[in-house]
Amino acid sequence: MGWMNKLTGATPTLRPLVSTPPPKQEPPATAPPATGMPTQDEFVASTPPPTGAPLITPPPGQPAQNLAQDSADIANMLSTRGPIAAAETFRNILLTHAKDGSYGWDPNYGDKLAQAAYPSLQQLGKVLGDRVAKDKDDDEFAEFGLKDVTSKTLEHLAIAAENMGPEGQRTLGKAVAEGLPNDDDLNQFDDVLDDMKDPKKGNPKGAALLAGATISELQVQGKHEAANKLLLDHQPLSPPVIQVPSNNPPSQNLERDAASIADAMAKGGAGAASKQLLAIMNSHAFDVAFGLDPNYAEKLVQAAQPTLQEIGKTLGDRIVNNKDDSKPVEYGWKDITRESLEELGKVMQKVGPEGQKTVARALAEGLPDKSDLNQFDDRLRKMQGHRYPEGNPVGAALLGGGVMAELQALGKNKAAEALGDDHPPLDSRRWQPGMTLDQARNAHLTNTPAEFAEAVKNGNNWFEADLQLQDGKFVMSHGGEADKLGMSEWLIQANKLGVGMKVDVKFDSPKLEGPAKDEALRKMLDDIEKAGVPSERLMFSVSMGESDALLRERFRERFPNATMAINSPNEKSLSEGDVNGMVAAAERAGQPATFIVNYSAVKKDDAATRAAIEKLHMGGKATISVWNSPTDLGDSVYTPSKETQKLKDRGLNGMIDLRAAPSWIRYPKEFVRNL
Repeated sequence: MGWMNKLTGATPTLRPLVSTPPPKQEPPATAPPATGMPTQDEFVASTPPPTGAPLITPPPGQPAQNLAQDSADIANMLSTRGPIAAAETFRNILLTHAKDGSYGWDPNYGDKLAQAAYPSLQQLGKVLGDRVAKDKDDDEFAEFGLKDVTSKTLEHLAIAAENMGPEGQRTLGKAVAEGLPNDDDLNQFDDVLDDMKDPKKGNPKGAALLAGATISELQVQGKHEAANKLLLDHQPLSPPVIQVPSNNPPSQNLERDAASIADAMAKGGAGAASKQLLAIMNSHAFDVAFGLDPNYAEKLVQAAQPTLQEIGKTLGDRIVNNKDDSKPVEYGWKDITRESLEELGKVMQKVGPEGQKTVARALAEGLPDKSDLNQFDDRLRKMQGHRYPEGNPVGAALLGGGVMAELQALGKNKAAEALGDDHPPLDSRRWQPGMTLDQARNAHLTNTPAEFAEAVKNGNNWFEADLQLQDGKFVMSHGGEADKLGMSEWLIQANKLGVGMKVDVKFDSPKLEGPAKDEALRKMLDDIEKAGVPSERLMFSVSMGESDALLRERFRERFPNATMAINSPNEKSLSEGDVNGMVAAAERAGQPATFIVNYSAVKKDDAATRAAIEKLHMGGKATISVWNSPTDLGDSVYTPSKETQKLKDRGLNGMIDLRAAPSWIRYPKEFVRNL
């Protein structure tokens, strides 16, 4: 490890490689490493010989760029002292080369080192994956007498990711992704990355780079369950590297696949059959890329309907006989209700309305008409959370809402009522063609996974988020959120629900102006068009100037039925000049169009306000939408439902999005008394 002896005052102060002493009892020399890691001899035998002298002779005291030596040092630490030491060695080598470019040396050394050390990085990925698969806890001693293997390894790799370029990050992400299982329960792996997002105690930038690279490579490798789990809190590197596999997907054979699902039911029960159905759908993820039937998943649930009905009967029997998930029953399995519903929730996300109806109908037929649904509704309720290990709010909404609607159709009103408190029927939350904006129930903030999950739970039929461009990526952020959603993930999840999507174009954190803003608007339209959202379910909230910029990008041609929402330039009033400018912008934008005004500007019912409202109607060609700031004393509303109706009666006929004032405004005396 000659590089360590060449550190000078110009390089970072590094922590010791391992903070704990070596284990007292070493394994016998003939025993293979417990983790399956390569020995030093195995590594050397499989590694090309050194390429000779370093690229450039270093100044006195500076470590040389020597890929063979550095990669061998990492492998040696892996085989002799374990994964934490190897990850820390990798990190430290990169830190010592952080200023290589200033000496005229190869600035891409970090990327090349990731390639040279790839066998060791693969082994680190396997160690992390093994800890996920076997549910190993960081509090327990593991190989080499170490604790905290997952957390410390990921912390070092996150710092390493900060000190490489995109190619090195992608190489690191690939190695980690290869080792992870395709599972939506990643044990402590995702928990550690989530904790690292804390700017006070963690490493938000490193966590974003490491998680983003891992997500992108998980998607490439078809490990969509693991990728989707990480996507709850992180975003893929931009642009994500999505590649179609070189081999064709399995042939589309409904009879064979339906028989396979039935066989899983016969041999392993409802949970096994649900898993098999989802696995087959996942194997056909790239069908469209090869010109195969894009509706295969939809047809598969139809072909597998008899097995789905058997699953419904099993779940219904568990309700009737009060069977507990914690106790082994048929086939020696536990958690039958949990596993079946979790897998079927993911199935619901992969099929369209007809397929969703088929799955929901099969379950509803099997359920008893009881107000106590045992663990069935409890499990769906837990799936609504965004951080619960089994959390899948979109899948829970689709499955719960679908079953609730089918229970109603079957006349099972007690069971329907039991589900209805948490899962409104699917059609009630979907934004259907022909609906008018005064029917909108808008969720004002859905920028984070928690806000998105809350909107799903509340049954809103419009989701609003604030669009920013940060570090070259489109993200949803009102400012300061640590776990903001990426635009692509926001669009995908909202589109699955069938809700309206209001994109509030901010571009103010950081602020974009001039050509940079025009380019961002162009790219935004390109990305949204690729998402395939029906244009009647889109609304773009923009300023007058931004609306003209969108029109230059063929907005109406690309999104003929999207609503152009033009914001008033003044939140507190509607001057004649502002109204004229808004109307002129709407004339240029074409229909459908709505005007976004603040409650403060229209709450007073006087002649001037009435005249402004009449002009903004544009003879019936436009609507007027209203929002408020609940913490603004001049803009607060105590009873939103009553005030909403008043506004509608006065001709404000668009999306009325009034939020209730907080308790400290509504009850100031009680608030002060409780301080």
